[in-house]
This record gives sequence, C-alpha cells and structure tokens, in this order.
Amino acid sequence: MKRKYLNHKIGLLCAFAVLLILSSCEPSKVDPFDPVYDLGLVPATPGDLVDGSTTLPSYFTGTLPNAYTIPTAPVGDQKRQGSCIGFSAGYTVMSYYINRSNGGSYSNNFLGSPKFLYNLCKLSGCDGGSTYPRAMAILKTKGICSWSDMPYTDYECSQIPSAAQNSAALRYRIRSWSYLSISDIDKMKRLLYSGYPLMIGIRVYTNFYQYRTGVYNSLSGTDNGGHAVAIIGYDDARQAFRIQNSWGTAWGESGYMWVGYNFLAQQLTAEPRCYLVVPDF
Repeated sequence: MKRKYLNHKIGLLCAFAVLLILSSCEPSKVDPFDPVYDLGLVPATPGDLVDGSTTLPSYFTGTLPNAYTIPTAPVGDQKRQGSCIGFSAGYTVMSYYINRSNGGSYSNNFLGSPKFLYNLCKLSGCDGGSTYPRAMAILKTKGICSWSDMPYTDYECSQIPSAAQNSAALRYRIRSWSYLSISDIDKMKRLLYSGYPLMIGIRVYTNFYQYRTGVYNSLSGTDNGGHAVAIIGYDDARQAFRIQNSWGTAWGESGYMWVGYNFLAQQLTAEPRCYLVVPDF
C-alpha cells in the first residue's frame, strides 16, 4: 500500500515538472495586455524600394484647411496575428478607394480583405510580419478581393486564395506606389487633403499600448517592435496627424490616435518614409 502511494506521489510530481517545462517553452506574447495587441511591420530596406517611385501623384497646391480627415472604413482588429500590413494597406487604404469607386457604405462587399493580402505577402508564419513593398507588389500584380470574398480570421494564415478570389481581386489593383520623406509634413498634409491616405511604420513602446486620448508626443517603456498604421488626417490646432490603428475600438480614441507632427518624424517612426498608392480602378 505504501509503495502504491509512493508511486502515485512520484507520478504526480513528474507530471507537474513536465507542465512547468512546457509552460517555460511557450513563446512570449507580443505585449502584456489582454487582448493581445499584435504587431508585424518589418521595416523596408533601400533595396526593397526599387519598384516604388519618388514621383508623387498630383496634389492640392492651394491654401490648406486647418484640419482634414479622410472618411475611411471603420477600425479593424488584427487580433492575435502579425497582419498589421494587411490592415494598414489592404483594409484601411484599399477599402477607402474601393468604397470611393463604388459609392458604397463600407459594407463587407466594399472592404479590402486583409487576409488576402497578408496571406500572400507575409515573410514567414502568422507572426512573421511583412514589409510595405511586398504588400505593394501584391496589390499591383494581383490586387485585393473583398472581405466578403475572403473574410479575415486571426487563427490561420496559410490559405492560398482560390481561383475565384484571385479573379475578384484583379478588379482592385493599384497602378503604382510612391514614397516620400516622413519629415515632409506640408506635402503629407497636401496628399491627405487630395484624398491619398498614407501608410507608415512606427515603433511601439509600452506607453503606446496605454494610449487613451490626446496627442501622443513621448516614448516610455520597452520598444516592442514595428507596427504598420495609416495616416488618415491632420489637425494644425493639435499639430498632429490622425492615425487609424488595427487593434479594434477598445484601444485609443475608439481605435484612432493623434501623433505630433515632429514627434512622428523624429522619434516614433520605424522607417524614414511614408507610402501611398494610386488605384487602377
């Protein structure tokens, strides 16, 4: 009886030890919050920019209003996947152009599928992230299908678009993509007012997760990596750009934030440039 009890005790201790070992091997989360706010930007190198252009589309050259915001799609949520490029470029920006060309109301038929874009442009694995130029290459050659055609999920990223999804995507391709210095605040504002949302890469520090309202103008805590977001407006009274994130509406100002003009260019940016696309539809 004593031997049986001893063996049972040893068995329990061994099982507990295995659980401890397995738990220590689990990958660390991207941030300490629940829900997890995932990232996914891989900064582009100069060699990645060969297919882009520094030539910009025509933009407004008159007197700018003091504030302007592009009417983009409702804030999306990438959840537990490093698909921020898919949301910044494929969802926020492409949905705006798709909606504009169709006169729609941002129904799922007029939302770009972040899953279509990210599954094709990701570097490796669901948390491998991607670069903007890789996403631009897909948008130029393949386009993007709608959310209805390929709904987003954050629990897989290996699904290759079907023939029908690829065919639907061809309707919404871009003609070209360009980039400019993120320090050129005046030109960025003019492009925004002319109807060109801008895509940027930023560094995410601890206090970025904790942002609730106001103008974000300082860094504190740990640098957790790169993140792709879109600039959709500006406000000279605040001296700040309006940012649309992809962490749902519980974060920030219902999914948006204000970032100081100079702070963005001098401290927050993960790349010295911002991107824009010219649609081919």
